[in-house]
Amino acid sequence: MVGSGDWAAPIKSNGTLDKDTGIASRSSLELFRLLEEKEASHTFTVDVIVLELYMDYLKDLLATGKGQATETLRVKLAEHSDSGLVEVDGATKQRVTSAAELISVLRKGTTFRSTASTQMNADSSRSHLIAIIELALIHRKSGMVTRGKLTLVDLAGSERVAKRYCMSYVL
Repeated sequence: MVGSGDWAAPIKSNGTLDKDTGIASRSSLELFRLLEEKEASHTFTVDVIVLELYMDYLKDLLATGKGQATETLRVKLAEHSDSGLVEVDGATKQRVTSAAELISVLRKGTTFRSTASTQMNADSSRSHLIAIIELALIHRKSGMVTRGKLTLVDLAGSERVAKRYCMSYVL
């Protein structure tokens, strides 16, 4: 999800993407490119939630410190929410207005992710990372609101698949 590219600067000075930029940065850039195309007819809001699922505990990685206690987070199914989307009650939502802000919030959330050294990787992810990007598109004339959500999930230890492939390829 993160890729091996630079979180801080996924776009090179010539305007192209770093070839190693992960799906999180690529999605952020594409989302705001598409939203900018709609600016003449719509306004929009974009909110971000970054969670970690570690040893069956759900943690809010944007909460103060190293994550909010799981007892305060409740997953609400779509049929039980006002928005019609799956929601996580008690999760910190951060409003962003640009792709750069979105990437920055995602980067901030990943700094609190549980990692540990393994034989395969010195800094292996030990948890599932869940980034939820919620948006509302409001039509300027009619006031009609369209809601959507993009959920990005980085599975624990998923970086080892590529390392195993590379190791077997080199051998």
